[in-house]
Amino acid sequence: MKPMIMSTVIVSASAIMEASIRSIFGSLSAVQIIGSAAGCLSALQLVRELEPELLVIDSNLPGQDTKVLLQKIKQEGLGTRSIVLTGTREQERRAFAAGADSVFPRHGSNDQLNAMVARLGRADS
Repeated sequence: MKPMIMSTVIVSASAIMEASIRSIFGSLSAVQIIGSAAGCLSALQLVRELEPELLVIDSNLPGQDTKVLLQKIKQEGLGTRSIVLTGTREQERRAFAAGADSVFPRHGSNDQLNAMVARLGRADS
């Protein structure tokens, strides 16, 4: 069986963090990065236009952007799964409360990340 490749959009307000996320997720065989955005509004527009299967969000977006973005995606029934990259337990708690499908610690291993992406991909089938 051919592995599923998830079209992916990255959301990060920091160009350095976006490059890091792109490098990490771009190295995964199950991920194809199709776009990136620097904030909530541009990310929502990209999700509407490109209909990615996966949205990777840096939890350090300003203010309530992560919460607003996740809630809009759920409200509009866009079907995009989400992973929020976190650095603290509080960020994890807030991400899940906002509707994230999964969270991933910034210090997590590539094997853990591969397994998480595979689980999210199977949830879509």
